[in-house]
Amino acid sequence: MLVGSGLRIGLQAIVFVILARVLGATGFGSFAAILALCTLLAPFVELGAYSLVVRDIARGTAVSRAVGDALLVAALTTPLAFGALLLLLLLILPGAPWAVGLALGGAAFVGARLATVFRAVCVACGRPKLIAVMEAGQGAVQLAGVAILYRMNGTVSMWAVLYFGQSLIVGACCLAWLIVRWGRPRCEWGMLRERLRDGVHFAVALSAQSAYGDLDKTVLARVSSFEAVGVYAAAQRVVNVGFVPVTALLGAIYPKFFSAGERGIGHARAVALKLAMPIVAYSIVAGAVLWLFADPIAQLLGGGFGETAGALRGMTPLLLVQSLAYPFADALTGSGNQKVRSAVQVGTLALSLGLNIALDPHFGWRGAVTSGFISQAVALGTFAWGAPRLIGSRVSKG
Repeated sequence: MLVGSGLRIGLQAIVFVILARVLGATGFGSFAAILALCTLLAPFVELGAYSLVVRDIARGTAVSRAVGDALLVAALTTPLAFGALLLLLLLILPGAPWAVGLALGGAAFVGARLATVFRAVCVACGRPKLIAVMEAGQGAVQLAGVAILYRMNGTVSMWAVLYFGQSLIVGACCLAWLIVRWGRPRCEWGMLRERLRDGVHFAVALSAQSAYGDLDKTVLARVSSFEAVGVYAAAQRVVNVGFVPVTALLGAIYPKFFSAGERGIGHARAVALKLAMPIVAYSIVAGAVLWLFADPIAQLLGGGFGETAGALRGMTPLLLVQSLAYPFADALTGSGNQKVRSAVQVGTLALSLGLNIALDPHFGWRGAVTSGFISQAVALGTFAWGAPRLIGSRVSKG
């Protein structure tokens, strides 16, 4: 999974640099702000498809059935997501072009969701090599898309169409492979209500999690400028590269949290504790590397991104805080405490939103960086210590 993510991120790094140079800070900022809204809504299309597919297959459900149930839910929720996206664009970003929003929505609600189901099946069935192939293919398709944009000196609207097309190509290939390997997806309508109920908890948690990194861009676009969003989003993209080894590791062992969690929160938390020291050591090294190379990275992006170096250095502590929070959050999910995880993430999101509203109008991207660190630190403390103690006290009283 590390190899696959590395290949994709390597290719996307090239895409990112070219895209920043073609669109500039303002154009890149507008693209990032609209995509952030789509990312916020995407979990409510997926409704926990990744975790539920992994869980179902790990417990003996046929792959074709697990895939079919996930696709049924997505088919029902996608039209609602498009309606919600148009409403949010009207209320939050009234000047944003609707065509760009719809194109990016198609990428987030359709293509990316098919790829998510593919990843879940590969993880549950112990086939991470296939994820590596898909990740490399996704990066290659994006590189081809940005090459077309560069050749034609395109606009944000053109990139939105290309972005949707490449996402749909990857998603269709993923679905075709699943059908060839495990047969046509099948679903059971009688399980829809239960699936929706379980999925809502996952959707709330995933939306809150993605909102940590996306809602601040939307707030910045509303109270500051697209240029500030471009600087902040560029730094965030670079920091996200640092998370790749951590997410690859956690993705590979994700089913273990469910296996250990069947014996209680303590066993699932033990898995997280085993990962803590390696994650801390890696995060410190990766953060130091990003700090040292912040200036060359900003220069590579071209004009308009000069302040990206400062934003990047301000975000490096997030590598440690956020990376350490992931395994403890997965321990809650694996032990059947997804409701607790969702509540923590919604509370942290509310804190982040309040801080962004208070700080961003006065400090721009610096306010967004500060808000992100404070909210993630609170999340880490709650996932690692607060929530397990609360669950343990409830079990003792029971």
